[in-house]
Amino acid sequence: MSPAKPAKRFVIYADFNCPFCYALNELVHAMNLEHQVEWRSIEHAVNASSNLCSFESLSELAAEVSEVRRRTPATDIRVPVFRPSSGPASKVVAHAARIDPVKAAGLRRAIYRALWVDAVDISDAEVLQKLQREHDLELPDADDAVEAELAQWQSQWDGTESFDRNIPVTLDQSGATMIGLPSQAELETFLQSGVHNAVSEIYAVCAMKPRQRMLVLESNVAVVKMIIEQMRNYQVEVVANCTDLGIHIQAHGVPDLLLLDEST
Repeated sequence: MSPAKPAKRFVIYADFNCPFCYALNELVHAMNLEHQVEWRSIEHAVNASSNLCSFESLSELAAEVSEVRRRTPATDIRVPVFRPSSGPASKVVAHAARIDPVKAAGLRRAIYRALWVDAVDISDAEVLQKLQREHDLELPDADDAVEAELAQWQSQWDGTESFDRNIPVTLDQSGATMIGLPSQAELETFLQSGVHNAVSEIYAVCAMKPRQRMLVLESNVAVVKMIIEQMRNYQVEVVANCTDLGIHIQAHGVPDLLLLDEST
């Protein structure tokens, strides 16, 4: 009798604040494949915050959730009113995976559901501590090895040209890659053979979108600080006078928005 083949393992790059990643995690759980996954948490929206809410962000979330429902109708999901930072949750689960991978998988699933089913702020420390207790996990506040691992995953995801900064990304042992949220049948086919059809629908992935550029002509430090704080969704660039303004535009191109101090 020949020895049994080892179970295939695969890698998933994903973000907690992406509904497509949540739905993929639910598929993996339903297919009883969590023990075969190396789940690599990254941040595709590094400026996301539960304190920020706009019509644009709510519209984007609603469209993404609608697409999740279309692709995976069995997924229980609702539209949260914010997209929180996923950094704290990523650290917690990465810590847990080093201690107990089985409990870590359960914790990961609970964190995803807290956001995408219960609309809870998963960047809140008390929320994460409560979920840890529910899964009988006591984790250290900091771990340099975990920080290094998360940084490495982020660099791998960000630096792989074929990913094009999209999530979720699934890779099998042969290096075959599937980008986006598949149906269960598509996922099964990919995991068995490495063959898949490209998931090309516009909302089938979360993509890192470039921020609009705002050029500010202002020399008052307090005003500049206020603008940067209030306009977090923009890439804020600052010049102090009209001469520098012309030089900056010539060097970097015309910005999406120009904010001028009338007194300058």
